[in-house]
Amino acid sequence: MQGWLRTIDLSRSDRLGDMIAEVIGTHKVDSAIDAVGFEAPGHSAASGR
Repeated sequence: MQGWLRTIDLSRSDRLGDMIAEVIGTHKVDSAIDAVGFEAPGHSAASGR
């Protein structure tokens, strides 16, 4: 772990809310990132679009 980035290992449990609370100290979440790991299509000249 480095800096403020935390990894949540979903193979440890199916209780995501509890795992998030373990990291941040509460069950409240005000933002999240979805679809991490999916490649976004390019829009630059080099992408060929």
